[in-house]
Amino acid sequence: MRPPLISILMPVRNCAATIALAVRSIVAQTCEEWELLVIDDGSSEETARTAASFHDQRIRVIADGSGNLGLAARLNQGIALAEGKYFARMDGDDVSFPRRLEREVEYLERHPGVDLVGCGMVIFRDKGRMVGVQRARRSHAEICGNSLRSCLLPHATWMGRAAWFQKHKYRAGLHRAEDRELLLRSRDVSCFAGLPEILYGYRVDRVSLVKNARARLEYLAAVTGDARARGDWTRYFTAGAAEIAKLSIDSIALATHTERWVLRHRAAPAEGQEVAEKWSAIWQSLSARQEEVLACASSM
Repeated sequence: MRPPLISILMPVRNCAATIALAVRSIVAQTCEEWELLVIDDGSSEETARTAASFHDQRIRVIADGSGNLGLAARLNQGIALAEGKYFARMDGDDVSFPRRLEREVEYLERHPGVDLVGCGMVIFRDKGRMVGVQRARRSHAEICGNSLRSCLLPHATWMGRAAWFQKHKYRAGLHRAEDRELLLRSRDVSCFAGLPEILYGYRVDRVSLVKNARARLEYLAAVTGDARARGDWTRYFTAGAAEIAKLSIDSIALATHTERWVLRHRAAPAEGQEVAEKWSAIWQSLSARQEEVLACASSM
């Protein structure tokens, strides 16, 4: 049997309530040449069992019992196990639009010089309530940012060439900024791109002060370390000051329960009704099948 075109890496931890929806969104893809690696990261509930209930030979559930190693370590594990020409990311509480894989593969096939591509996404909460949209930065220069703007391409939307991921592994010691650190570290020898389409649904049920602060501090260490190694002292001081300022603003907003200020840079209002209508139709279609999958898993 020939290897799959795409390997989708989905590290998960305690996602039993949402993983059926996430997996169902992959099963419903218009591009069918994929394998899905669901890598359990020490869940204490039925996450792996729910994923296994799909009985689809393209889905591999990996539960090795080694506990909570973290997202970066599990992604590196998936990179070592995957067989596809392309690797894609997916979170266990999110939703891929039906044409996501098709459109990202199509772009990489047409642009052989691009190593990694992402896309725009709907930001949603609880029961599919749409908060807004985040458009992906389009060009390599935009994605790589500058002294005031961090490297950014929505991590869960990534698809890239297997050779690139095998060469540029995640830094396992990081827990919240592993994606931005990887973009920062590899930017001089890579080419990144972003699709203008909204092709992903990203769940944000609650913004954590601790997790948000950790992400800022991890990226602060990465960007100042990079600037110091390059002798770019302007970037060292400006980027460091910018991240500290963002951390302060975020912390105040979260401490005073004004989380909408933290989400503003993630979720802009959608222009027109087309995106909202498409999202509503996708959510309703996937949700209708979720109850069937959960019922099947509980009877196993």
